[in-house]
Formats: sequence, C-alpha cells, structure tokens
Amino acid sequence: MTQDTIQQEIIATLQRLGLELRNPAAIRAGEDRARSILTAEHYNGGPAFSHVLAYDAEMIEADDAYSEWVHEWARATGKEDRVTDVASHVDFDGGTSWLTYRLDGRDVRIEFTQESDWLNIEVFDRVLEDFGTIPGRTLLYIDNGQAGVYIWVPDDNVAEFTELIPDAEVA
Repeated sequence: MTQDTIQQEIIATLQRLGLELRNPAAIRAGEDRARSILTAEHYNGGPAFSHVLAYDAEMIEADDAYSEWVHEWARATGKEDRVTDVASHVDFDGGTSWLTYRLDGRDVRIEFTQESDWLNIEVFDRVLEDFGTIPGRTLLYIDNGQAGVYIWVPDDNVAEFTELIPDAEVA
C-alpha cells in the first residue's frame, strides 16, 4: 500500500469518526501517520480537521496571544458565532494581564500575572471550562509534554478513535 493510499484511508476514517476535513492543504503529501494527519495545520488556512485543537503551552509571545487562543477554541468547538468582544493584554513585566470575551451573552474577564511565555493555568482552566464541552461528543486529549491536542469525538466513536490513535485519552 502506498503512502498516499494510507493517507487517504486515515483521512476517510477520521471523517467517518465525526471529524470534518476543512483544510486538506494542511496535510503534508505522503504523510501516513494518523496523529500527524489529525493535527496537521497550515499557518494561513488553519487546522485540517474540525473539532481538533493543538497547542503549545509555551505560546504567549504577543499581546493578542490569549485572544487568538480563545478564537481557536471557539473554532474547534463550533462556538464562533457565540463568542464576541474578545480582547487581551499581556504585561510581560509582571503587572496585571487580562483576557475578556463574551460567550452566550455572558461577560468573562480574567485578570492574572503572566510569569513567562507559558500559558497561564488560570486562563487555561477557565477557557477549558467555557469551551470544553460539546453535547454528544467526548473530549479526548493527547499529551505531548509541554503541548497537547484536544479532540471532540462523537460519543459512539470514542473506542474506534482510540484504536486509531492509542495515546488519545478521555480528558
């Protein structure tokens, strides 16, 4: 079986398991590893699949990093039309940093101290709380050390998904 055939079979399986292929150009030609296909992302067109969010915890390098992250969560969870007024400020000198957004008409404001370029755990927990649940889908997680991948899989497809990507665990 050729690498292209393997790749097409993996893509078809991910689609059958409930992930929509949104950006096929993100998948590198010849890639034949399920995890790499799942997490493929193009800087200009976004991730290859719906319901996938890959991140690196050492990602805070600009004032709008948290705003961008909220938009990534909204995209991954299908809540783009439910989140508005996203803004953030990062004080890299140890002062007060903040993130604000409105989700389902509810205002959220988180104030915190940014210690380094690592994602603040308070912000992480709040964003996960606000965006982590999708009815009818189970949240899976792949731990990559200082990075990770969240995947929302239809409840009935979790067992088959974890056969395809064994290091995906229920979050």
